[in-house]
Amino acid sequence: MSQNIHRIIEKQMSRWRIQRDSVQEVRRGPFVPANVITLSNAFGSNGVGIAHKVGEMLDVPVYDREIVEHIATTAKVRLDTVQTLDEVVQNEIDGYVAALFRERRFDEGDYLNALTHTIMALWGHGPCVLIGRGAAHIVSHRHSLAVRVLATTPFRLRFVQELEGVDEEGARRKIQRMDTEREQFIRRLFNAEIDDALVYDLVVNRTGMTDEGCAGMIVEAYKRKLSDPAGGK
Repeated sequence: MSQNIHRIIEKQMSRWRIQRDSVQEVRRGPFVPANVITLSNAFGSNGVGIAHKVGEMLDVPVYDREIVEHIATTAKVRLDTVQTLDEVVQNEIDGYVAALFRERRFDEGDYLNALTHTIMALWGHGPCVLIGRGAAHIVSHRHSLAVRVLATTPFRLRFVQELEGVDEEGARRKIQRMDTEREQFIRRLFNAEIDDALVYDLVVNRTGMTDEGCAGMIVEAYKRKLSDPAGGK
């Protein structure tokens, strides 16, 4: 899996370098942040599948937990990701991160600093979908639609049984473990509760809907909240 992630990131970096060079030639005026979607999902609700449907509908990249985590915890990859940004954008990100840590009661450890710079760099590269890793607490809500995808316990049990090839009890244990890990992650780093509805613009119950239906609802909310889906307000 790590090799696959490495190839995905290298391919994306090639695109970013081309994008950076073209933007440097045409940029006039101040940097305007892109509009993005942050998506938090309960394990077993298939939020990842829905996020990729959203990415297809908007024709924007989707960065899942593994990609974000790999960039955040690999110093060279993180540096390369930032350096593929225009210098103006890099300066904007540095200022935003400094203000974020100053104004909010976030954990001030090295990991969150690296994670924040990673998510900010991905945001700086343009419109995208960011899955998990507390992105809703990092990206400005002025330029994002924050989404939480949930599902009923029976739905999640069936989904995890099929995904993991385990029986119902095994699926239940996996769901409980993942729920606890994600709750503790958000609480420890952001001093917040993962199920606090006020963090999100939209909470979607996946049960009884198709992935396409959920994605369509998210895309519609994104367009309604953020007038220009290509970025900026």
